[in-house]
Amino acid sequence: MPLIYVLSEERNVIRNIISILEKVDGNVLRSFTEPDELLNEIRTKKPDLLFVDLKVSKGELTGISLLDKFKRYNYNFPVVVVTTLNSIEAVKKAFQYDVIDYISIPFTPDEILEIFQKAIKISNEPTFNEKIKELKKRIEFMNKEDNKDLEDQIKSLFYKNPSLPQPHYLYALFMKNKNPNIAIKNLKASLALDPNFKEAKYALDELENNK
Repeated sequence: MPLIYVLSEERNVIRNIISILEKVDGNVLRSFTEPDELLNEIRTKKPDLLFVDLKVSKGELTGISLLDKFKRYNYNFPVVVVTTLNSIEAVKKAFQYDVIDYISIPFTPDEILEIFQKAIKISNEPTFNEKIKELKKRIEFMNKEDNKDLEDQIKSLFYKNPSLPQPHYLYALFMKNKNPNIAIKNLKASLALDPNFKEAKYALDELENNK
């Protein structure tokens, strides 16, 4: 059953989105007016789809700062931003945080349902973390026949997630025996993006000590 969260300070926005999606059998819907309450809920149960009103603002938490937290904590669920027609700059900024779409107020039931179908398709795909684990395991047991496909999949992670450290780390593992210098370069890039990435640090120390 798809779990859907809606965050907005405007109860009309919440009511309109929920009234549309509750007509789809099997949906579990939860609404939030406080960003902190939403964050606490996400720590224990992540949604299949989240609507975030960009107008939300409570203390230091705004719609955009929430998106930043989701990206930094590597939360992998589809996010749709809700906005007004005159806030296109905020929408452009939101897309820097990998939101899947946006809706403008006022919106139609068809718009919400179309976004819902798109998001559920995405949420049924392997998560980013699951993909990282799968590729890492394949690297450990890779063979010559598998190399090209594996390299292409790792590179696709770069294109989709250019600001995350994991693709650099995976490519370093892939290149470790082929070209240690390229591996070291990618490990350093990974640590530049996340200085606390312990696996990258251990791999870098190992490679540099073996040079």
